[in-house]
Amino acid sequence: MAAQDLELSQRRLPQSDQMFRDDSDNLGFLDAATDRRVQVLRRRVLALSALTCVSLVLSIAGLSYTGSIDRRGASTGGAEAGMSRVEASAPLGYTPLVKDKTVKRIAFGSCTSHLLDEQPIWTEGVIASGPDAWIWLGDMAYLDSPFADCGKGENRVNNTQCNCEADWLRTPGNCMAGDLDHAREKMRRQLLSRGYHSFLHYMCPSFLQAGVFPPTGTDPQVCPKPIIGTYDDHDYGWNNGNRRLPNKFDMKQIFLDAVGEVPDSPRRSTSQGIQWKYTFNEGKPDQLIDVYLLDERYERDTLPCHLRQEWCNNTVLKDQKSGYYAWCKDFVVDGGVKANGSCCPSDDRFFRGWCQQSDAKTDPIWPYLCDPTSDVYAASSAAEPSNLTFQDGKPLAFEVPDWDTASEVSPLCEVLGPRQRQWLSDSLAKSKAKLTIIGSGSVVFGNFLHQRKDNMGICSDDDWDCYHPAQLQLVHTLSNASGCVVIVTGDYHISDIKMLDTEPGKKYAERYMTDKLDSPIYQVMASGMTNETARAQFFDNPCQDWVTDTPGFRPLGECSFVPTPAFGMIDIDWDARIVHLQIMDGRDGRNVASGFDETLQKISFHLDSCKRV
Repeated sequence: MAAQDLELSQRRLPQSDQMFRDDSDNLGFLDAATDRRVQVLRRRVLALSALTCVSLVLSIAGLSYTGSIDRRGASTGGAEAGMSRVEASAPLGYTPLVKDKTVKRIAFGSCTSHLLDEQPIWTEGVIASGPDAWIWLGDMAYLDSPFADCGKGENRVNNTQCNCEADWLRTPGNCMAGDLDHAREKMRRQLLSRGYHSFLHYMCPSFLQAGVFPPTGTDPQVCPKPIIGTYDDHDYGWNNGNRRLPNKFDMKQIFLDAVGEVPDSPRRSTSQGIQWKYTFNEGKPDQLIDVYLLDERYERDTLPCHLRQEWCNNTVLKDQKSGYYAWCKDFVVDGGVKANGSCCPSDDRFFRGWCQQSDAKTDPIWPYLCDPTSDVYAASSAAEPSNLTFQDGKPLAFEVPDWDTASEVSPLCEVLGPRQRQWLSDSLAKSKAKLTIIGSGSVVFGNFLHQRKDNMGICSDDDWDCYHPAQLQLVHTLSNASGCVVIVTGDYHISDIKMLDTEPGKKYAERYMTDKLDSPIYQVMASGMTNETARAQFFDNPCQDWVTDTPGFRPLGECSFVPTPAFGMIDIDWDARIVHLQIMDGRDGRNVASGFDETLQKISFHLDSCKRV
């Protein structure tokens, strides 16, 4: 590596001197106090029933916040950053990311290497495929993984990075969660890895002359092929991490430094996550692409209580030597703001509780608390049951005059948080894009039919299936997009293509209420970029357990997935109006990968109908 490269690599983007205030206690766990907001809302809904749903929410809630990102706490008033326009919240000089070139090949991927192994996929795969842009979808580096191989017996016992006293944040084998110095060094080594360094030279050929490292991925003068992205759990600094990470503000700066986000970017806000929208092909109405990068960590609640309560109480807490003992004790016994368990009770209390009562649907607050497909579901603080009292499983009427002092807690266990949800909904409603790409570190469509063999129930601890009301709300919000919707994701260490179809008779139709969707929603998962992270290394037959697509999302077959190093590609034929969704072979990026079932991993749809062709 050139001495100039090494010198540049040691430079760091300036860090804010405003440190994140620790709010690590779970704000989603509440006792049975009074909810003035819900009761006032009920009366006002009845009084104002003639208003439309949207104007009703605005008039009742007095919604004034329409933006998602604020700089140092100041509201942006709903502005977004486009790649070729400057809007209210964008810093001066936020220039177009792609100039004088139509973007038609967008590559993406996730999950590099725990141990920083060689990454030939960059030169043999990604560069060879000739992308116009790259999107990171998480686990760019495993910031919480030890440098040591904890699978080796001596390390497992004697290495402090592998063996530590467990608590709610750290467990043996995951001892480096939240360690900033360790995280910075892991990310530095990823940036300097030989393959990735070659990739940076390809995407950003003038970054050395610009004197910037990492290169500014959103500056077309430095990177004519932009590099953008969002994190997942490991590059957030905590496996399956959520809002409780004590130093989450600093962790997000490490990620934003790595993708070359400018120092004064609004994404570096002290008060929110890294969610943002970019637009490709600005000025070409028939070729507009909106890319939404979601932040699914910064405001994520702990897991809903019902998912792990039984497992913790009946299995883990009976064995104090269990590696999960401290985690379960925090989850169901003494964690959280009330020191009576940190698990999130909202889904149990509402979606799985009061909303299932026979008379709940006749209550005027039903769409606000119980219907994730409704435009007003959990739409404002007016409908947030911050101090709700229950009797016989039903909300009680009780009025307290000091409206403004009520805490704001969502009626669902959150993944995005209320402000990000509102921002996404508002922005999609205004968008004119022909293609909407949603960058999601967490898998939206997993395998909800899989029952874990370890008695932990359904869901993987971390995907959107764990947060089903939030998942439903996201899916039906995305259905309001002006054009076709493709979710790009990672995390699972396999790559595949899925489709939420609107045709009746699908196994998933009732769960996702697809009868209310107008168009299919596609998901392309690209995960496992090295031999160390790709699933094929673990099993002779990788199509087993949760990997088998029993719900029927994969249009190419239930075992049609790639278990070897790969990345994703969205290839758009603007003349024919056809979008090709592809998994590319990490060993030769000129070729579409073959799945475990030997099927080429490619499907296509028409931009005008969003239907497969």
